[in-house]
Amino acid sequence: MKPFRLKLVCVLLLFSSKIFSQKLDKANDLYRKGYYAMAIEEYKGVLKKKPNTIAKSNMANCYRILNQAQNAADIYASIVAEKKEEPKDIFNYGDVMMMLGKYDSARYFFKQYTELSPDDPRGEQQLKACDNFSKIKPVFQNIVLEPYEYNTEADETAPCFFQNKFLFASDRSQGFKMMKESNKTTGREYITVWSSDTLSTGTYAEPVSFSGKLNNVNQNTGNASFSADSKAVFFCRNNDEPNKKGAYNMQLFSAESNDSGKSWYAVEKLAFCSKDYNYLYPSVSPDGKMLFFVTDKGGGFGGLDIYVTKKTKKGWTKPENLGQNVNTEAHEGFPHYAFDSKLFFCSKGHSGFGGFDIFMTELDTALGEWKKPVNIGTPFNTAYDDISIFFKDSTSGAFSSPRGGRGDDIFFFKMTNQTLFNHKLTFYTNQEGNASDAQLVEDVFLSNSTQPMDMFAYTLGNKDALKKGKKFSFDSFVFEGESVDISPATAEELDNLSDILSMHRKIVFEIGYHTEGGLNDAKNIAQKRAEAMMSYLIKKGINAKRLIAKGYGDMFPLKNCQTGNCSPEEIQKNKRVEIKIKDVL
Repeated sequence: MKPFRLKLVCVLLLFSSKIFSQKLDKANDLYRKGYYAMAIEEYKGVLKKKPNTIAKSNMANCYRILNQAQNAADIYASIVAEKKEEPKDIFNYGDVMMMLGKYDSARYFFKQYTELSPDDPRGEQQLKACDNFSKIKPVFQNIVLEPYEYNTEADETAPCFFQNKFLFASDRSQGFKMMKESNKTTGREYITVWSSDTLSTGTYAEPVSFSGKLNNVNQNTGNASFSADSKAVFFCRNNDEPNKKGAYNMQLFSAESNDSGKSWYAVEKLAFCSKDYNYLYPSVSPDGKMLFFVTDKGGGFGGLDIYVTKKTKKGWTKPENLGQNVNTEAHEGFPHYAFDSKLFFCSKGHSGFGGFDIFMTELDTALGEWKKPVNIGTPFNTAYDDISIFFKDSTSGAFSSPRGGRGDDIFFFKMTNQTLFNHKLTFYTNQEGNASDAQLVEDVFLSNSTQPMDMFAYTLGNKDALKKGKKFSFDSFVFEGESVDISPATAEELDNLSDILSMHRKIVFEIGYHTEGGLNDAKNIAQKRAEAMMSYLIKKGINAKRLIAKGYGDMFPLKNCQTGNCSPEEIQKNKRVEIKIKDVL
């Protein structure tokens, strides 16, 4: 090779290496600042050029933090296969396996981590979680869950009930706004507070932006918490000035109202907040004397800790850490001081099913410290990140979870003793009820017929029993394996169902399909099966406007089989079709 050509090749190689280094530095800078969505895209560009373990590790962690567990798991698997993993990768791989409900795999990686990092208590803690999750007993019985009608592919979190409104935080699309940018952390829009009016039917109107006094363009605004007298609201929002690293940390704000919450003014940052730390998730006690929140300021136990400040004539006191019974080396979040002086919060540090779980504690007034928290169990907690519970009253409320297979969704819950079921037909609940309730259905239905369609027709013909929200569950619609094709047995049942629906032309029905556990892409399969059933009914002459197809997958099992202690019959029991009365025209 001629000297000139050799020199040119060397220059090009040096130039290429410099560009690669710059792209990696840019990706790492975005990662350090917490701009995870942007960092992922930069890391993808880096890895297209050439392999780099640091880029892989950081990209996997970005996916983990953004709750994209399968994407994270795929990358960690490749790192381990190449034998280039660091202890942090092994721990995070275990965490991701728990998020996916693969507890045996998670245990394997946490055991490896404890051997490599014996001084880090998190390894042993997570090992215990893998061993003990099946022993967690539900705190609340007879729970009915219902997804919020206006959930989107974005995140919906921090539910809150205020007067006749239902509020939540979301990074859903806000529509056109001047100067609007994307959130560098998620790649979606910035989080804002949304509001749904409660309708006379007990359902909710389509949500709208709550208040321009709280929500700002290109700033995250988190959950809102209201005083009992409706004169004050507390919320978290990005600071207006950056910290030393150039990040706009979340801070706590308050606003006042003199018209019972119709309008807000006097927005100000709480005095104890510092731009150098994050302050999030405020929750004011019903009497307005205590304000709970979360912060990563120094002096805690690690990660995000829960603190409380008390109101005096001079203002809010210096915040106090709730102590090591509540706070751990990992993150705690979304405190909610609810009925009967119970404090609910979510945590990654206490033993649970994986990801964030929801816990409950209360103050031991004799000792002056918070009691050891209790995992509230299923159906609230799963292997996913279950967070931000809010009690509307002592028997109902809402919380958030990504169990639907996308971002965080909101689910309403209600505690009821009504568990009405028989051989083929059930009124939807998640737990077994008492004997008197079961007998009630037997008297109403079984004396007339033992055929499920006959029971269904009988109820629809009873005007007193006809109301929105009532659900009927059938196990007689048969789909084999992961097929979405209508079987002859299902066609026969749909013919019977069509005859009944044609006699009740003023009712709008939802056809909800629930799968058994263990299916790949269960929610997608369930949606296709529900749509196939709806198409069949439309061909039989049922007006399409009266039918809604909804695939729930394995989101709402009648029997929780995550613990692995279900018989094949119990697993199959979760496979059902629920027909719900959505509206009576």
